[in-house]
Amino acid sequence: MGKNDFVIRKFQEYYRDNNPVLPPRFSSREYGFMSFDREGMIRHIKFNSEGDLKRFLVENIPAHSYYSSAYYRYPERQRMEEKEWLGADLIFDLDADHIVKGSVSYEEMLDIVKAGVKRIIDDYLIPDLGIDPRNISIVFSGGRGYHIHVRQGNVYNLGSDERREIVNYITGENANFNSFIKRDTEGNFIVPDEEDPGWYGKISKAIINVSKKILYLYEKGDTRAIDEMMKSSNVKNRRRLMNALFSEKKLFSEGSQVTKKVVEILAEKGNRRKLNYLGDEELILQFLDIVKNYISDEVAGKTDEPVTTDVHRLIRLPGTLHGKTGLIVKPLKIDEIDNFNPLEDAVYSRFSKNVKINLSKNFSIKMMGERYDLNEGEQEVPEFLALFLVLRNIADI
Repeated sequence: MGKNDFVIRKFQEYYRDNNPVLPPRFSSREYGFMSFDREGMIRHIKFNSEGDLKRFLVENIPAHSYYSSAYYRYPERQRMEEKEWLGADLIFDLDADHIVKGSVSYEEMLDIVKAGVKRIIDDYLIPDLGIDPRNISIVFSGGRGYHIHVRQGNVYNLGSDERREIVNYITGENANFNSFIKRDTEGNFIVPDEEDPGWYGKISKAIINVSKKILYLYEKGDTRAIDEMMKSSNVKNRRRLMNALFSEKKLFSEGSQVTKKVVEILAEKGNRRKLNYLGDEELILQFLDIVKNYISDEVAGKTDEPVTTDVHRLIRLPGTLHGKTGLIVKPLKIDEIDNFNPLEDAVYSRFSKNVKINLSKNFSIKMMGERYDLNEGEQEVPEFLALFLVLRNIADI
């Protein structure tokens, strides 16, 4: 059996046994497909029923299946201006390419991206943008990430510019973080309250979290890691800032005098004047550079801007298979994501029969609850794993 024969047979078997997942207003969408055996995309297709779509999938066996985020009056027309755009879902694409740094396993990569999905929903879409959780759905892409779909009346008619503003807000792009730090009439720096809405509260919490992280590293004796934090934040006078952070200040607390390190004061809640304990403006601004760097890595949302801003975008069709993994493009509700494991819940469990493959290199992965530590050469594995490895060009069959 050839590689393509095995893949196509498994894909056809899946589509024959499963009904497609139809997006809302599915007959107003454009559909597009990519094949295993020819270049380019077949698009500008309209489906009027679930049966029509299922028949297409079974007969054509696409490697990748997509539908438009937009609604059209005539989705089947070839020219975009003739389709008559009626609105579009608001979509965020979170992919490992934009989020994951360094070399990590496939499982670790998926966990990191999932955390990014939760951050965008819990820290931005619901509290800051006022999106009703009932109007948010999540889709595991079947590959390296997730898509967030927002379907709410006030987002459908947003143009590219408005959608770009939303992305910029979530990612903190072009934000002047120092502008969130005010000064009183005496020139003292005043930080926002932790409970302030939007980026004001986020920056205040970031100051606390950065200070706690530095204090934790100091108490561990890991001053080298603190120096690395400063270096990666382009702090010019690291020794001077280090001395300022760990200098001690006397202050009154509950009627008695106590001595605390400046970094301990910075880690406390409720003291909006605490930055001034660093001593002077230069040190304060350098400390804020560390906070900005932390925000970029740990607070700001990560998403692929072109996907969100393109009001004609084609996005992966839920319920289909991903042509580079064989995993299911899996739709989720918000309350399902915590317990969702792509390497169990997006695996088609009926592909369970063992088959022989020839691995081009050693490979390790946990799928369907079992750890597979495979050596280069001939191996016998379940079909779902064989499909994954063949499509990722790690094995032949």
